[in-house]
Amino acid sequence: MGTKLVSFEDQLKYGQEFEDECARFLIKKGYFVIPKYLFAADGAPTLIGESHSYSLPDIDASINGKRIWVECKRKKRMLHHPATGFPVRHYEHYKKIQEITGAQVFVLFQDETSEPIYYGNWLNKLEDHIYKTNWFFDGNEHVTFRFPDAFIAINVV
Repeated sequence: MGTKLVSFEDQLKYGQEFEDECARFLIKKGYFVIPKYLFAADGAPTLIGESHSYSLPDIDASINGKRIWVECKRKKRMLHHPATGFPVRHYEHYKKIQEITGAQVFVLFQDETSEPIYYGNWLNKLEDHIYKTNWFFDGNEHVTFRFPDAFIAINVV
């Protein structure tokens, strides 16, 4: 479902390029941003509690007293199914982060199936358009969402 890369380091760089693009887009829209990679050179930054911890979305953004989280996904959508998605573990973490922080998570995709296009939606809205769960890709269970029904087009450039 995702783009195969030669090394973990290449994969991190590939994802971080889109995270940087997302951060610049949000800043142009008036947001103040905290990209999570600024806090962890190795591994993912986490929200830590007494008995649980949760992987954070890529960007913590705020504007006019409102905070949101933005998760940036750079990938190709599925070729034989009208869907795209990501690991269930991340999906469950983002739902819990919304509950704990009171800030919604927006999932933004850069789709490289042909020419790059951008689309996304709030996690709560994506839940209404689940295509399939219990699919395994690269050893991880994924949740997928109907494309294009689950998403709104985003003009990032």
